[in-house]
Amino acid sequence: PNTGEESFGIILLEAMAAGLPVVATAIEGFRSIMTDGKEGLLVPPQDESSLEQALERLIIDVNLRQDMSVKAYAKAEQYDWKIVAGEVMRYYQSLITMRQAGNY
Repeated sequence: PNTGEESFGIILLEAMAAGLPVVATAIEGFRSIMTDGKEGLLVPPQDESSLEQALERLIIDVNLRQDMSVKAYAKAEQYDWKIVAGEVMRYYQSLITMRQAGNY
């Protein structure tokens, strides 16, 4: 498990896009991608006991695992390149507009 210095949870998105619930450490980059208890479980960094409990919980609770899998897949869809590219283009367009208006 990652213990820090992760700016963005691309590996989490890859798992979520495959329809898998995630167990990850509760570091800033991962908390920005997923919600604990919704798309997966977040545990404190370097807490082996919490990691073990989270994994065991998903192994045992089939309904929880399936519910998180559906939510994880839906969340990953929000990061589809078609959506992200459109957001980036809109941002760049807003900067151009601001500059042309003399506000930049």
